[in-house]
Amino acid sequence: MIGKKSFLLAAMGLVLASGVATGASAQPFIQFDFGPPPAHGSFWEGAPPSLGERIHLVDVRMQHLHSDGWISGGEWNSDRDEWNRINILFQELPKLEGGQITPREHAWLWSRLNNLSNRLHWQSSYGY
Repeated sequence: MIGKKSFLLAAMGLVLASGVATGASAQPFIQFDFGPPPAHGSFWEGAPPSLGERIHLVDVRMQHLHSDGWISGGEWNSDRDEWNRINILFQELPKLEGGQITPREHAWLWSRLNNLSNRLHWQSSYGY
């Protein structure tokens, strides 16, 4: 089993290898406009605007979906692993970048979170 420190280092290595987190690209945090508000009944309806708050929201919704039987144990494990990776990177990337996440990292984490939310929506809508 991989330890927390090894996992974190491996995850950060992937981020660095992809060119997402480079010191040369470090910029002050920029607020992003992601278009119109979510549609009625969509996963993000009523969601808070910040990335950190949305990471927490996905955690809460994922726990509800699992406890209510909408996603299977195997899906739960896979989804939980992805959520943990996103959350760890959200917590640790600012430490590498002088206290802030760069716009590129922010967009990358936002994309991963959206992919996870889409997967949760699909799993809960179409069953297992």
